[in-house]
Amino acid sequence: MPTLSVWTCGEAMGALRTDGPLRLGTTWTTHVAGAELNASVGLARLGHQVTWCSRVGDDDFGRLVVREARAEGVTLDVEVDPERHTGGLRVVRQAGTSSVSYTRRGSAASALDAATLTTSLERANADIALVCGITPALSPTCRDGWLAVVAAAAERATVVLDVNHRPTLWSSDDAAATLRQVVGRADVVVGDLDELRLLSDASSEDDVVADLMSQGVDLVAIKRGVNGASLVRAGQRHDLLAEPAVEVDPIGAGDAFTAGLVSAMLDGLDDGAALARAVAMGAWAVSTSGDWEGLPTRAQLLTGRGGVRR
Repeated sequence: MPTLSVWTCGEAMGALRTDGPLRLGTTWTTHVAGAELNASVGLARLGHQVTWCSRVGDDDFGRLVVREARAEGVTLDVEVDPERHTGGLRVVRQAGTSSVSYTRRGSAASALDAATLTTSLERANADIALVCGITPALSPTCRDGWLAVVAAAAERATVVLDVNHRPTLWSSDDAAATLRQVVGRADVVVGDLDELRLLSDASSEDDVVADLMSQGVDLVAIKRGVNGASLVRAGQRHDLLAEPAVEVDPIGAGDAFTAGLVSAMLDGLDDGAALARAVAMGAWAVSTSGDWEGLPTRAQLLTGRGGVRR
């Protein structure tokens, strides 16, 4: 049986994290972050072939992004831009909450365009295209390129759309106007209920799901955070509570969930088992600090969390 693969695209950033108030002085730790790269690392650690397309600056953050992604086994299709900087992210974790700020305007990834993305998609020849609603918010060229690559992907691959709305990057109205153009091309849609409402004029969960399916979506994944998640397919529904976990850092949990769902699709699991894997990945993510550092290998995922191994 041939090995199935995934293609995705988007911005990764150098991330600085700290615990404590900035006004008192603090110590930062350096990381790499970005929704699509987070999901790519999750998939690679589970043993899947995944190609990530992006652009980085010719700077230390760009070199860090490339080094970390390559070390995690992600196949890179990355251009280095000598004129633009790699995006940045600051996370201040204090009293159980996270405050996030970006340095993304004018970044190398904001210059992604249709030619770069569609050529990368064709080169990868992947079975699943994972597209995220952050990329089209970065710039007009990203938006147009993203729309073009989703259209191209729908002709050759299973399309998974992770809504991943970022209100700090664009308004709900702007997001809805763009994302609704691709709903009919998506086979799988992932989001919390508020994100899914961006794709539909309906309000209730059942009506939103019905509307998405009337547009051609085959599977809808509804994320509920600490309350678990649901998978809905025509005539079939699976609900699962979140796995018990001590929350250390919730950032990246949604990306881990999506990675688990896509992994299950690649492995041919049924919807019930797919939901269990996605929820388990979310629990791994929140149990450690960092967007992706604590994500499991396949052996760890199958063994489960907790306990002492000697």
